[in-house]
Amino acid sequence: MPMFEDRTAVVTFQASSWSGWDRDGYSIVTSAQLKVTKGMALTPETLGFGKPDHEGLQCMFYEVTVERIVEDRVLFEYNNIVIKNQSGTINLSAPRSGRFILRPGESMQLATPTMDAGVSVSVTLDKIH
Repeated sequence: MPMFEDRTAVVTFQASSWSGWDRDGYSIVTSAQLKVTKGMALTPETLGFGKPDHEGLQCMFYEVTVERIVEDRVLFEYNNIVIKNQSGTINLSAPRSGRFILRPGESMQLATPTMDAGVSVSVTLDKIH
């Protein structure tokens, strides 16, 4: 078995942007299956989006970092995003940074803590090598 520093994982990283101003509820969904290692950051740039250059859009920049990969789980750290409630709602006052653990087959749903427009993010741990 490889040391935990040498392990890799396969994750499905998906983001969908939304706007409260859009009557049709139109959303753009972007998804990628990625091989990740310790220290890798999943950001809008990972999915091909540019980093917001307008100060008012900085709330749209988030980061989910692979903190540690062990035999049966992966520890992630998140910043500038919140974990969604089980009901799918968003707690606007929830901590905007923290950690979560996924085992193969599990997913975490996160979102930008905004009301006008934002991003919903899903991280699924597919497997660990």
